[in-house]
Amino acid sequence: MQTLDQLSRGDRAVIARLDLDDEACRRVAAFGLLPGETLRVERIAPLGGPLVLQVGTTHVLLRRSLARAIGVRLA
Repeated sequence: MQTLDQLSRGDRAVIARLDLDDEACRRVAAFGLLPGETLRVERIAPLGGPLVLQVGTTHVLLRRSLARAIGVRLA
């Protein structure tokens, strides 16, 4: 299983697990990042910057440190 930060631009994936503390889980869940949801990597900022994800019709900017704690499977 990969983590979200290992995906490439244009990849589609399904969230498999969230290895985050309760507060971070609530924060990402508010953006629709929940197990079973499908997402697409829209953009990846250089030099370890954030990722821009599309979850449904929503675009989410996510720090790499959070992306490392989200397990995904390619869709």
